[in-house]
Amino acid sequence: MKLALSFILITFLVGQVLSQTTTYTITANGHPIGDLSVKKSKTNDYMQIAVTSDVKVKLFITVDISYKLNATYKNNELVSSAVTVYVKGKVHSKITTTKNGQYYTIVDNGHTSQYLHKITYSSALFFVKEPQGITSVYSDFGGSLKPLAEIDAHLYQLTNPSSGHHENYLYAYGALQKATIEHSLLTFELTKKG
Repeated sequence: MKLALSFILITFLVGQVLSQTTTYTITANGHPIGDLSVKKSKTNDYMQIAVTSDVKVKLFITVDISYKLNATYKNNELVSSAVTVYVKGKVHSKITTTKNGQYYTIVDNGHTSQYLHKITYSSALFFVKEPQGITSVYSDFGGSLKPLAEIDAHLYQLTNPSSGHHENYLYAYGALQKATIEHSLLTFELTKKG
């Protein structure tokens, strides 16, 4: 009887979901403009990453921008991801990437295309796993591959080929500590809380 109870308890614990949430402050020009939350959940061979961001940007007018990114990996390969960007509470853009056999189907604001390569590191992983040995990253936000270079110890630079803008990601003990993201009008910084 004791053996049966022990087996049931071990089976329950092994199949249990392990989750972790990390939060970041978003700043621009030294001023806090929002927050970003990352939740990583693992169950058996699956890992799910949920990223939510809420930002109020004041340029000529104040604009509320938020996004939701959900990505699922199985055995270190992307199964699916979905990114929805909201401006003033309304859907501004939506892109999904879904594995179909040996390729991926990308639906970007209603336009469908295929991606024919295996995806083992997408932009969702920046928040939960240091990209050691990675030279290119699949963008969940744009459905394309972007070059990545390690420019210093635990510091990586992602380049957007279409704009030439950079994103820098700094890690400590495998966890993202800080990111700097260049956009046309502003440079954003993410800083890990706590």
